[in-house]
Parts: sequence; C-alpha cells; structure tokens
Amino acid sequence: MAWFDPVTGDPEDTFRTALVSIRKSADGTLAGGAVCLGGRYVLTCAHVLNLALGREAMDRREPTGKTVEVRFGGAPERAEYRWAELAEWIPPTRRDGGPVQPRDTAWEGDLAVLALESDLPDTVRPPDWTDLATGQRLRAWYGSGQPLSAVDCTTAMTLQDGAYVQSAPTPREIVEGYSGGPLWCRAEQAATGLVAGALSGTGSGLTLVIPWQKIRRQSQLIRAAGPFGADRHGPAADLVEQLAYTVGDLLRGEADRAAAARALCEKLGLGPGPAGTAPGQEEFAALLLGRPRAAAALAEHFWELRREDLVVDLLGACHQVGTPRILSPNSHRGLIAVLDDLHTAAPDGLPSETALLAALRIPPLARSVRGRSRYLRLVDELEARRAVPERVSPLLRYVEHLAAALVRRPGGQPYAERLRRWSERTAGQQGVPAAGLREQRANADEWAALAVPEGAARVAVRLSRYEHAGHGTAGRFCRALWADQGDGALVAVGPNDNRPVRPEQIAEEILAAVDDLEEESPEGGQPVIEVFLEQRELSLPVEDWTGTVGAAEGAPEPLGIQLPVVVRLAGRPPAHMVRKRPRELGRRWRTGGLAEPLDLGEECTEVRHAVSELHGNRDAAWVVIRGGTAAQRTELAAACLAVGVPIVLWDRAAAGPVPGELFDGLIRGATPNDVPQRLREYRASAFGSADGHPLRPVLAWEHPGRPGPPDLVLTALDEYPRPDGPDSEEETA
Repeated sequence: MAWFDPVTGDPEDTFRTALVSIRKSADGTLAGGAVCLGGRYVLTCAHVLNLALGREAMDRREPTGKTVEVRFGGAPERAEYRWAELAEWIPPTRRDGGPVQPRDTAWEGDLAVLALESDLPDTVRPPDWTDLATGQRLRAWYGSGQPLSAVDCTTAMTLQDGAYVQSAPTPREIVEGYSGGPLWCRAEQAATGLVAGALSGTGSGLTLVIPWQKIRRQSQLIRAAGPFGADRHGPAADLVEQLAYTVGDLLRGEADRAAAARALCEKLGLGPGPAGTAPGQEEFAALLLGRPRAAAALAEHFWELRREDLVVDLLGACHQVGTPRILSPNSHRGLIAVLDDLHTAAPDGLPSETALLAALRIPPLARSVRGRSRYLRLVDELEARRAVPERVSPLLRYVEHLAAALVRRPGGQPYAERLRRWSERTAGQQGVPAAGLREQRANADEWAALAVPEGAARVAVRLSRYEHAGHGTAGRFCRALWADQGDGALVAVGPNDNRPVRPEQIAEEILAAVDDLEEESPEGGQPVIEVFLEQRELSLPVEDWTGTVGAAEGAPEPLGIQLPVVVRLAGRPPAHMVRKRPRELGRRWRTGGLAEPLDLGEECTEVRHAVSELHGNRDAAWVVIRGGTAAQRTELAAACLAVGVPIVLWDRAAAGPVPGELFDGLIRGATPNDVPQRLREYRASAFGSADGHPLRPVLAWEHPGRPGPPDLVLTALDEYPRPDGPDSEEETA
C-alpha cells in the first residue's frame, strides 16, 4: 500500500469529488459534465460550454470573457458552487477544418479549460491521469455526478479519426448529459479522457471520447502548466532511481524521512501513512517527480528548518530530472492572493502586461485570455520557464518588475510591498542568494524609472467656441490652459481671460506652455496635449492648427506633428452618469493592456448599435470607429465617450466607411500609453507624404488617473471682452 495518501475507502468515491457540473446560464439546469484538473482549473468540452451559454453546440466562435456557474458535489444538499471563466478555447472542428455537422462521428478539438474565480472546495481531490488505451474498462457519470448514473464501458478503438468506447449491456447508456465528464479507469485509478458525445442514430452503441494524450497534445495551457494530479505518463523509472539517491543523501534514516514526509503531506493536502513508519526512498522520489509542487514543498520545509544547504542540493537534483512546478502550494496561494487583491482593488493605471513581459523578453499571452484566468495562466506559464538553481527565475523577475512599476502608480505601494515580501520568501525557498535578488530588484527599479515614469507631463486646453468660421477665418474660441509637470496638479498658464482669439494664437500659447514645461523638466518625456471639447465640437481639427511661425524655413507646422494631441470630453456628464462614467472609465482602462480593440465595423452607423456593442463588450477599453460618414463617426465617438470608453479612435476625413487595415499599423501591439505618440508619428509621416497616409485620425484618450481642469464658467455673450484686431467689428457684426 502507498505511504503517501493511502486509499482508506473506495477509490471511486475519492475520484468522484473531482466531478463538476456545468450549469446553463439561462435557467441553471444541467449543460453537461466536467472534471477538476487542480490549480483552480476545470476541463470540459467546448460544446458543453456553448450549451451553458445558450449557443449552438458546435459554435466555433470563442466566447471570450464569458463566465458560467459550476457545481461540485453529487448531492444538491452538499453541493458547492463557483463561478468560472474561459481560460482556453479549442473549438470543435472537422478534420478538414470545416464546422462539425449533425451526422459527423468524429471531430477535433472540442475542449474548454475554465478558471475558477475562487479556491476549490476542501473536499475536492484532483484525479491522476493516464493515457487511454484499447481494452481499458472505464466508467463515466452523468453531468450531475450522481453515483447511480454510472455507466461502465470499454475502450473499443483508438483511431487517428477518433477514439470510441462501447457501453456495457446495462439499463443505462451514455447520452447527451454525459458530455464533458471524465472517463475513469479503476484498474489504474486514473482518468483517461473526456466523453465527447454518443453517436446517436448509428445503431453502433459507440461514444466518441477525447483521450488524455490528445488533450495534452492540443491544450497549450495544460502543457505549459505541467502535469495535473500525478500524470501516469511518467515519471520514468531511471529518473526515480536517480532522485532516490538524492533523497537518501538529504534524509538520512527513517526518522528524517518520516518527519519530512509528514510535513510534505500537510503542505500538499495528502493523507500520511501509519504512525511510526516512513516512505521508502523510491516512493519519496516518485512523489517529488510525479506530484506538482511536491519538490517545491519539500524545499520550503528545508527552508523553514533553516537548512539552506539542503534547499540548494535538493533543487539542483530536481532541476536535472525536471520536477514539475517551482512554487510550493503555500507560495502559489500567496502570490495569487496578492494578484487577486490587486486586480479587485485595481489602483488606477495598472502596469502594462505587454511592457512587463517585453522587459523580460517573454512573448505576450494571447489577448483572448482575459480576466482572472489571464493572470492565473501567466503565473503558470512563467512558472514553467524554469531557472538554473540559485538564479532568479522568470516568475520572480516578473514579480520584481511588477512591484517596481506599482511603486510608481497611485495606490500601488501596498501591493508592491506585499509582492516584494512574497519574492523574498520565495527566493529563499528556491535557493536564490539575497545578493542575487537585490541585483534583480535594482534592475527592475531602473527599468521602472525609465519605462513607467511617475506621470507624463501634459498641457490641458479647455476650448469654447465664440464664433463659427466666416470671412475666410476658422472662427474664434475662448480658451483656458493648464500645465501638469507629471504629478497630477494642474496649474493655470497663459492669459485665461476668456477673450476670444484665433486658433493660431491658441497654438502659439500651447507651444509656449510646452516650452516652459520642457525647460523645467529637461529629462522628462514629451508632454501630451489634452484638448477638452464639448460633444458637439469633437470634429474640431485642433491637431491641424498651426502657430504663426514654423521651425522649418518659416513654414507653420501643425500641432499634431510636433506633439501628441488627444481630445477629451469637457463639461459634466448627464446626471445619471455623474458617478457611473468615472467608474466605467477606470474599469475599462484597467483592461486596456489586455483586451483586443473593439472594432465596431463598417456596418455600425447608429448610436444605438454602438451602445449595444459596448454593453455586450463590458471590458472593451479601445474602440475603433470605421462606419458611416465623418459626421456619423464623430457622433458615434461622442456616444462611446459618454458611456465611459476611455480610448476611441476614428477618422475625421473619409466621406464613407474606412477599411480596417488602415488602423492596424496604428494600434498593433500598442498599449494605452503608447497610442498618443503613435498618432503623432503617423501625422508627421502624413505631413511629409499624404499619398501613403490616407487617414486623418482622431484620438480620444480619457486617462482616468489624469483629472480634468475645473469647469469653465461661461460668460454671457454681451459681457464677453471684444476680440483683438482691427477686423473685429466686421467679423463679429
């Protein structure tokens, strides 16, 4: 009998704790089954998730950002419920790449990995896994997990086209509600795959299943995260033998092995063997190799005993044989707890994930992975990038960079301190010398000081139209200007006397304010020009305004090629949005570095269509408007800003719809903080070569951490100062 986690009852009862029910969002009834993988992940079929969301079963479109309710436990009175969101989507597809048809008997994919929004119930024991093989005697359960729903079956064939099981001649057979649930082999006490669907109408009594080896091959998340439970695909006997020698060297004698084994059981949630006994060296080594986080948990035990020498020796041996996962369960829970709190409280301007990973030279995750499942998966993938013993791992480097960036963000200091405490503890458990961690922390601080400044300088301009264009002029405007050195404090600059002036004068005042800012902070970045306009004035081409004299041969240069110019909404929102709009701006902004820009498409020309799309995509922080006329696009932009979308991009010139590829170069790979400078560069290129740059892009950029200027107090028309200039009588008559 095994010493670690000995079976004290029927192993089927233990396995059934991992059965999960997927509920339909519409009415809470059963959509199908699933199985707990461990690590807060649940595995089911993609078509079961489709049914839960009220979609066609074989719909291949990824349901990004959707959540479903799942249930653990067979009996309703003992059931525990959790919410889960999509972490990985592998749609059902025919082998020829087409959509699955009703009479198809085999298909590819059809997998969905869900990430739970809270911890697993204490009673759940994630199962071990082994490969599906012909002739195995298996058992499947209805999606409810009830014991009496069990159907016995045998693996009939495992072909390239598909694997099939044959139900035993019993009153029950596998039907629709069994889909997504696991197949269990009593002989090997391990799961072997998922039920995909009974082949109704064929008269064969066969059921299509998805073997574990195929799941492992198709799921990038499962491959990156390492084995779940104890993957019976390994470990190899020679690796067990190799590590067993190390166990004997580190734990000399039965008493040492017993003490370490009981500590390991407590950390991993396993049952220990009988009192007064200890596991053998081979069993101990097999656990370290086959059970995720077991080796890291033993290293944590040695670290708690202040035996850093044992930590280094253990991790050196484990690195050679490739033990799974580098974090102990306690360290993993601690990191996820900090990230949960950070994303729940969401201090304004969370550091860009793209920028953090770029600093570590690590490719970004797919943008389709969002929400909580995104950082769970990020931790898994970084954890899989193992480091040489005594060197700082990629995960620790990421945490140090995240902490360094948070120190410079409003509200981020407490989270940075928690992350750094976690990093110090985990570094000790991984045998990283204190000097090595200090060096990495210094590197991260240096990066953050350059990549994530405390705040970009800006000039805020409030405009109010005094007169419309006429007599060959662009009209006159009342204006007020403020400068912000990057600390968020707006200081009034310029006359600000409500006297209506021409655009050329306003452009000159903006450039003068920028010169003053750059003189006071010569090492700071280029200031952003934030122009606050009423909704009806969003079509005002402020980026095209020029001063009276330009830098090149006296030719005036537009503001938009010299400086990043963005627009923002002026004035108070409607009464029902006074409190809601700032919340929406902040919430959506925080997803800006993660979510793909929402392209409203060429067909969207009416405000109600745009608002409907935004309510259906609550995480959309970027919106690209391409449909309709120039006037319609401006109206759509105003609607998007009014409901709390912080980044809106559109074209002010085209008479009709704008092709999507024209915007691709502007936003591909960009983060929210990159976009203003991207547009300045595009405008500069268009100024020199208009033929190759057909867009006249406008960017609304409502950074929630940058407060706007005080409300402009409008003066009655007959109380305005008279405009300057000899032609004022004629133009205002």
